[in-house]
This record gives sequence, structure tokens and C-alpha cells, in this order.
Amino acid sequence: MRGIDPLSYLASGTIKADDVIIEGARVDLMRDKRIPMDSTAIKFMPQYLMEHSRVNADAFSVRVRDSRIRYFEFAKEGTMPGMISFDSVRMDMAPFFLRKENTSYPVEKVRMGIEAKLMNKTPIQVNSVLYFKKPYPMDLSFESGAFDFKDASDFLSKTVFARAEKGFSVGGEWEFQLDDESAMGWMKFAYQDLKIEFLDSLTLDQGKGKLKLYSVGANILIKNSNPRSASTSIVTGK
Repeated sequence: MRGIDPLSYLASGTIKADDVIIEGARVDLMRDKRIPMDSTAIKFMPQYLMEHSRVNADAFSVRVRDSRIRYFEFAKEGTMPGMISFDSVRMDMAPFFLRKENTSYPVEKVRMGIEAKLMNKTPIQVNSVLYFKKPYPMDLSFESGAFDFKDASDFLSKTVFARAEKGFSVGGEWEFQLDDESAMGWMKFAYQDLKIEFLDSLTLDQGKGKLKLYSVGANILIKNSNPRSASTSIVTGK
């Protein structure tokens, strides 16, 4: 933390600083779909948590630099977790406030921007605006650069039991509006020369029998979704 104001804490109990800087953070997240989700669990929006903190805190900004997030997931019938990583993470949020419950929140909205490299290769960018009014809406936009589907083989093969034999994304855009009750948006995803195969869920080997037929059908569908019917043409979907 830079620019800490100790007098503010002594006078009012509010932690004040110019900037909160986090460098070199390493975060691993895990989801196990083999375990049923708790239907009684409540998932709060970030704004709610910031308005119901255990401390009062003010900072001009929060900055994250040179960090990494890895996401692991067990499929419902999986035996090993798939992994996807977000490397070289940079995040800026400004301004940043935490307030105890029943304390007035000082701003109506906060902006947050994130840059990272998917699997340490593909550049991605996320921009969002968080609104501090029930039901806590959030505007979220996401952009990605060119991406070789083979780079995601570990995650795809172990979570959806499919593997890309070839193909790459030439870019993608997502726009969402979500709140405590619903989410809606649109996406534009472009790919080229994509060919997939379904795998045996136990061995992760090439699928046989009906799985092989599914692979043939899926690749026909992928090719025919391109109205120009050329394997090298770029396809976008919304």
C-alpha cells in the first residue's frame, strides 16, 4: 500500500491509501462438477460484498501486476481435472472503497480493466463497469486475439471430452449485462480450419463407434455453419 494515512484510521477507523498494489500473485481456482452444487448457497455480486465489508477503506486505485490465475475443473464424469491459465495478469480498479453494512457507499459506479494472456499466449482484455445500486448491475466486455485451439487441449479433453485436431480462433468479442437476478448479452466468435474429435471419457483416447460418428457429424456442422463452404473461410457466430 502506498500513501497510507494513519491519522484517518485513528480518527475514524477508515483505512486510507493512495494505491493498493499487488504484484506476482498466484491464484488457483477449482470446480468439481462431480459434487452436486449446494442449492442453498448464495452467490453475492462483488458490489454487495464491497458494501458489506468488515472494514471501511478508501484507495484511489487497486493495481494488480505480473500475476497468474489457473482454473482447474473436474467434469461430471471426469477422472482428471482440466486446466486453463491466465498469465501476465494486469488489473486496474478505480476508485476503490470498502464499507461496512449500513454505511453509505461514496460512489455510484467503479471501473475495472483487466489484461492477460490466455495460456501465456493469446492476449485478452476485459473492461467492466460496476454499479452500486440493487440489483447491482454490471457491464462487461471481453476481447480476445488469435488463439490456437490446440493450446486448450488439456482443458477441453478433460472437461468436455473433445480435442481440436486443428484450427484456430482469429478473435472474439463478448458483451454482457448482468446483475443479481439475470444475465444477457451477445458474442462474436471467428474461427478458421476447425476440426474436432470426441474422446473416450475414461481413457481420453480417440472415440470409437458412436463417438466417431459424433465427430464426423460435428465437423460437418462446423463446416456447414460457414455459408461460403470453404474450409479456409472465417466463420463468425452470434
